[in-house]
Parts: sequence; C-alpha cells; structure tokens
Amino acid sequence: MTTSTSYEWIIVALILSPLLFSCIAFVLSKQAQNVVLSSVTLQCTLWVLGLLWLPDASFSINVGGWQPPLGIRLNVSGAGFVLAGFCSLLFLLISLYARSEIPSRISQIFWPLLSGLQTGITGLFFTHDLFNAYIFLEITGLCAVGLVALSPGDKSYRIAFHYLSVNMIGSLSFLFGVALIYRAYGVLDFTLLNTAASGVQATPVAYLGFIMIITGLIVKSALAPVHEWLPKVHGSAMPVVSAMLSGLVVKGGIYLLFVLWWTAFAPLITESLVWLISLCGAAGILIGTVKALQVTHLKQMAAYSTVAQIGYLFLFLPLISQSAHVHEVLTGFLLFIIAHALAKTTLFLAVGYLKNVYHCITPASIAGFAQRQPIIIGAVGISAISLIGLPPSGGFTAKWALLSLHASAGSWLLFTVILAGSVISAACFFKILIHAFTSPSVPDPVQPENCTGLLQQRVLIAFLSLFTIVSGFCWPFIATFLQRGAI
Repeated sequence: MTTSTSYEWIIVALILSPLLFSCIAFVLSKQAQNVVLSSVTLQCTLWVLGLLWLPDASFSINVGGWQPPLGIRLNVSGAGFVLAGFCSLLFLLISLYARSEIPSRISQIFWPLLSGLQTGITGLFFTHDLFNAYIFLEITGLCAVGLVALSPGDKSYRIAFHYLSVNMIGSLSFLFGVALIYRAYGVLDFTLLNTAASGVQATPVAYLGFIMIITGLIVKSALAPVHEWLPKVHGSAMPVVSAMLSGLVVKGGIYLLFVLWWTAFAPLITESLVWLISLCGAAGILIGTVKALQVTHLKQMAAYSTVAQIGYLFLFLPLISQSAHVHEVLTGFLLFIIAHALAKTTLFLAVGYLKNVYHCITPASIAGFAQRQPIIIGAVGISAISLIGLPPSGGFTAKWALLSLHASAGSWLLFTVILAGSVISAACFFKILIHAFTSPSVPDPVQPENCTGLLQQRVLIAFLSLFTIVSGFCWPFIATFLQRGAI
C-alpha cells in the first residue's frame, strides 16, 4: 500500500512530467519524438499506479506544504482522476499516430508543444485555485496556437494569429475576473471562495468578476454565439492537431467551468444566468448541426459538429441546480466528454487520412470508398453513430442521460432541442456515408507509392473506433470513481 506522500508525488508527476519532458525534447531536438513518446508512456504508467492505490475519498495536495489562502491547493477527485487517465491514453494514441504524419521539418517544434499541451490540460483537471487555473489555461492556449501555426499552407500563420487573438481575449477576461474576485473576497481557492460567497451578500464587484471569468471560459470553449473561430481553426489545422483541439483542448475550459459552477461560484448562480447558459447551449446545438449539414468540406463538417457537441455539454450546467440527481449529472457530463473526445478524434484522423492519402475533401469525393478503405469509412460511421447518439456507443449513453435528466427537471424545450440536434446530425453524417457506399463516380485514385506508416495509422484509427463503442459501457466505471469523491 502506498503512502499518502508517495501518492501525492504521483499526482504532481502527472501534471509536471510532461512539462519537464517538453523542455528535454526542446534541448534534444533530434530525439524530440522519442522523448515525448517516453513521456506519454510514463503518463499512462503513472495513472495506472495511481489507479491501484486510489484513496476512497477525494483529497487535497498543498503545494510546498503551504495551506490556502497563501498556498496553492490541488484537488484529487474521482472526476479529475478519470479525465487525467483518459487524457493520457488519448495523448498516447495521438502521439503514435503523429509519428508517421508529422514531417521532419516541424518535428523539433511539434513534439515539445505537444508535451506542453498535455501539462496544461492535465493541470486543469486537478487545479483548485483560480490563478493556478489561469496558468494552466495559458499553457494550454499557447501550445495549441503553436501547433496550429505549424499547419501547412499560406494561411496557417493568419489562422494561428486569429486563434491567438481569441485566446488572449478569453485569457484577459478570465484574468481580470480573477483580480475582481480577489478584490471582493480576498481568496482564490475554490473551497474558500464558496465559503466566503455563501456567508455574505455578493457585491457588484464580485458579480462582475464572476461574469468575466464565465465569459472568458465561454470564449475559449467556443460556445455560441462566440463560436465562429472554431471551424476556421479546427478545419485548417493538421488532422492530429484538429483531433487534439476538438477532443481535448476545448474540454479543459468546459470542465473548469463545470467545477467552478459546482463549487466556488455555486452561491452566485442566478436563475437568469441558468437560462442564458441554456439558451446559448441550445443555440450552439442548432447552429452547429445546421452549419455542418450545409458545408461541403469534410473537416468543416467535423468542426461544426464540435460546435454542436459543445452546446450539449453546456446543457449539463443548468442541471446542477435543477436536478436532485447530481451524481448522475456529473457521470453523464464526464461520459459525454469522453465519448465526444473519442468520436471526434477518430473522425478527424479518418477524414485527415482520406485527405492526405487520396486528396478527398468533400463527401462526393469519397464515393465508393467503403469498398476501398473499409476501416476508414467504418471509423467515420462509428464516429457518426456516437455523435448522433445511437446505441451502443458512448454518445448514446451520455445523450440518453442528458435527455433523461432534462425530462426529470421538466425542461421539455431543451429536451426537444437535443432531439432535433440528433436528427440534423444524422442527416449530416448520412450524407457522407451514402456517398461512401455508392458506386464510384470518379476514376479510381492512384494508390500511394509510399505506404510507410499508413498501416499503423489505420490500426490506430481502428483502435479508436473500438474505444468509441466500448465507452458506451463505461457508466458503471465512472460512477464507481465518483463514489471516491465527485469534484
């Protein structure tokens, strides 16, 4: 049995070891790929070690031995631990895929940024302090911008600058909000903030800080109506980068907002804010699905689908205060994050494979590919099943939970929007699959001469497809973890 001190070191290593390996990869640039692959493997190993000795309840780690409010607290909960492990697994699979896709000319920059990105996202799952959360958000945002800038094409720098501008707007809003919250309450720790906000009437300064923090996270998460940047960025980046942005990066800000809504800012939540978030979530679902149906570029369709899925995730927030089944809300929320990340990673990698190998960028251009590339088209189909919300995928289980919880809360309008979004998503993905299963309407594409790494890419896409289906049976696993401490 491990001691509490050694367990704390495991958690700290989960957060900081990718940053350390990122620095090593930058110095040993010629071995950057091997260094980062060692890092992600170590992350998975550390998570398994932590899983073996996970305590029965959530606990806190006071960094440097200093107690809040002077010190920084990390909170190890069932939810954060589940997502940290999932993040490590997904980074490992994406890294293995990237070995055969990333050209050597950008390899020395790509791999350190990838490892740094893992530090930022993992830190968000354990942070329990507003300023510390800001630091992890900045690490995540800056590494993501760097990865977008590495994309091929003349427009990559312009799109990366646009992404940087959006991140800066969100970060500045968040940071000013943190300053106002500290001015109002004198603490930044989530637990202490909840206690301070519960004991006194909230001042205008406190409400302004709260709204600015929420606004910053909404901008970074691309919730409608501030979503237009996401399709441009995700649709133009390299497939592995798009997979990380859609599958992991936007989830960090959404999870942080969920934790703040649950803990630190619970006393400040008003009914009007709940309705505003519900309205934005519903708008995101409808806008994202309709736009995905209208566009003709495969990556743009996948990117607009992400806008819709973000809307679904935000519809879990009102349920925290409206539903009596809070653990079911949290379990459904976590499963939705996992199911969407798997499905969207699979979809972006499969679509990227079709583009890189066969130069197919529209649904019409993949006519007949179900016979030529059954694994890739099958992966697209499985991703579609999960994103639509059909059994036996994780997307079905998570969306069923969302529908059931809104029905129990009497939110029939949102219930209808969720169903409508699923129907429009089905029309969007069926349009792709119908083309894939029809007879070829264009000459057979020339088979690529250089097949190095393509088999490995197909195998990894097949594994991700399998995990997308398996996630549909993960509800008991996640619920068991939450019994050891929810948030």
